Amino acid sequence: MAVRCSDPQQSTYADLMKILLSSRTDRADEEDGDEADLTSKEEIALIQLQNCDPDHKIHGERIREMNYLHEEIRLTHGQSIRHIPADWMTLTESIRLVLLTSGYYTGQSTHRHRLFGRGNYKGYEDAGYVFRIKHPETMEKLQFGTVFDLSPEERLEIMKVIIYQLLSYNKFRTRQDDRLSELWEQRRELKKLRTWDMTQEQEAKDARLAREYELEHGEGHGEETAKEQVKERPTPSEDTLKLKHNLKLIQESRRVDREQLDQVIG
Repeated sequence: MAVRCSDPQQSTYADLMKILLSSRTDRADEEDGDEADLTSKEEIALIQLQNCDPDHKIHGERIREMNYLHEEIRLTHGQSIRHIPADWMTLTESIRLVLLTSGYYTGQSTHRHRLFGRGNYKGYEDAGYVFRIKHPETMEKLQFGTVFDLSPEERLEIMKVIIYQLLSYNKFRTRQDDRLSELWEQRRELKKLRTWDMTQEQEAKDARLAREYELEHGEGHGEETAKEQVKERPTPSEDTLKLKHNLKLIQESRRVDREQLDQVIG
């Protein structure tokens, strides 16, 4: 497994983390941007009015420190942390800097998007920020060693942090919401089909009982006719075949032709 490989040059863990960090960079470019200028009058007014992250009673000071650190690193390297190339040689420092600045405040440029597009995202709830607070020993290992010196469990936790950060972005949240909506729609259709199927079974049962009654009380030619009717099995109609086909698709979690299904049920 990737998290168990200890050879930096041949490690698939480095390749996986590079892919995750690259995806994170793309999302952050579009939905985050760089740190806010906390000395700006507009930013100060917004922070005080909306009780934003830098004004939080518990985490506010840490958020401010992260903003200053993010700005310092950006000015030192001439680019944001997320744009620093990551390979097996620079992966450790890239991860460490990402974790150190996870949850920084981006200001009014993304305030509305974080509020509505990302589910009222808060920097102190960021997976990287939480990881840094809960695992100071891992952060110390990253400072003086490499990510390949960590245990498989620690490397897996770091990978999960980046994944959780990706899931906080609107693009990934939208896809999840769409899939959930589709799932609920399929469940609703399945419920309608079950109701329709129960109705058909009840009608068939009533018809069978009626024929049995006719068979028991029939006389002469009428009795023979009733027996013939009981023996005969009706050929499934085209609608019945379509219904069975759609039920099979739903059970296999495959796409269903909803227009055709509505016509059959209707």
